Amino acid sequence: MQIDTYLRQLSNNRCSPQGHLAVNIHGSHLPLWQLALTKWQDVPIHYVHLRRQNTIAQAISLEIASQSGAWSSDFAAQQTEPVYRFETLVDRCNRIFLERLKLEGFCQSQQITPHQVWFETMVSAPDEVLMDAFGVAESELRAPQPNRLKRQRSPLNAQWEQRFLNDLEQLDTTRLGSVFNQPHIPEQLTLWQRGLRKLRRIVK
Repeated sequence: MQIDTYLRQLSNNRCSPQGHLAVNIHGSHLPLWQLALTKWQDVPIHYVHLRRQNTIAQAISLEIASQSGAWSSDFAAQQTEPVYRFETLVDRCNRIFLERLKLEGFCQSQQITPHQVWFETMVSAPDEVLMDAFGVAESELRAPQPNRLKRQRSPLNAQWEQRFLNDLEQLDTTRLGSVFNQPHIPEQLTLWQRGLRKLRRIVK
């Protein structure tokens, strides 16, 4: 499908009654978003940076969803239980950091100052977020609608999070090379290793 056709269909079918269109962008989507911007040069755009306060919990949710195939309650989970792997979760956290860096780099290069919103706040106080971050008037707020999607977090998430924190606390980050069968070169830490050290600082 041509980009012009796609954007036109978005505008025609996904706008709110007030004419607002929300687009969810991850760092990996930026090339397509930049292409869309060439077609929307006259469209006023308001940027909101939605973040999770708990990166570890976000990484765990992503990994469990990836292994189970249950990306939401609309998807049937596979019969086999997801398998915990410390290294895989660190990689997930690192990818989240990298996606965030891509978005921050884009905003800096375009001199954009996005409105910062925490996901947890949006869940607990959606009306306040809509009015503050998105400029929705109180008169435009709708009564709460039944949500067909169910909460995905389960006791397994909590178990993995505690196990991950324990593994992270016990890991000697000065010996990352030997832990993962790589030569230890402190001055040439990989992005993966820097992400792991950042995680330890966050936990502390």
